[in-house]
Amino acid sequence: FGTFKNIFKIIVLIIGICFIESYGYQRMLIKAGQPWWSIYIPIYGQYTLFEAGMGNGLLCLLMFVPIINFIVSIMCTFALANKFSKNGWLMLFFPFVMIPC
Repeated sequence: FGTFKNIFKIIVLIIGICFIESYGYQRMLIKAGQPWWSIYIPIYGQYTLFEAGMGNGLLCLLMFVPIINFIVSIMCTFALANKFSKNGWLMLFFPFVMIPC
């Protein structure tokens, strides 16, 4: 039973981080003038993030290309960080801390 309690604690921690990060994305989209509920719709959520960060939502279609998606997602993260006057590297590696700010 000891391992079950540890696994349960880790699951609760992960769910808590997901809630904090989704709340941060909601606030970020509200500040960018986008609908807050769009983050929960899979492709439209990416579209609104790319529209808020890079100005062109159609760039989210590049997320379907295997190696390009990694580069484009980093570019979008840095564009969002610059738009909200945050550090891009911190937002890239610690999004659950930087996005709600």
